[in-house]
Amino acid sequence: MKVLGIDQSLSKCAFVLLKDGNVDYTKLSKTGASKVKTRRKDTTYYETLQEQIHHICVDLKDVVHITKPDSITFEALSFGSVGDATRNLACLYGAMRETLISIGYEGTVTEVAPTSLKSYAHTFLDEKDKWDGVTKSGKPKKIKMDKKLMVSSVRNIYGEGYLSEYNYSTGLDDLADATFLSHKTWRENEKEA
Repeated sequence: MKVLGIDQSLSKCAFVLLKDGNVDYTKLSKTGASKVKTRRKDTTYYETLQEQIHHICVDLKDVVHITKPDSITFEALSFGSVGDATRNLACLYGAMRETLISIGYEGTVTEVAPTSLKSYAHTFLDEKDKWDGVTKSGKPKKIKMDKKLMVSSVRNIYGEGYLSEYNYSTGLDDLADATFLSHKTWRENEKEA
């Protein structure tokens, strides 16, 4: 089974395809607003949000064409967040879903809530890293999953060298999240089979 995980973002939208549980393809779609002062060579800059979204949707179309996934899993929108970024991500999410319809994608499309994704990734941490003391009732208290722990957790599955060519400013954490989106969906489908 081929599962494409998408950690949607306007700056570093991450795509990771798993084929039978193994990483088969990774891509980052990097865009930015042209008004930023510092520019990166690996990023395409645009005057408007609409142009950024269009760029990412074209990349999505290309990724789906190249990888031909059986299933696509997006990270669900975080409804507890506020501000322009939340609205902009909602626009991107809607445009990406519309792109899948317009290209005639016939596979399954699902989403995973950010909290659910972090909880899933938590299960792959080393035991010594999973807990942050105890609750008042004496039960172990889960450590809060941050970017570094998400990367550590995904490397427990795919090895210490996984995504070693990236760092946090070039998309390491975005690709780690996209990997877990794929992995969670793949694993759930394996259990059902």
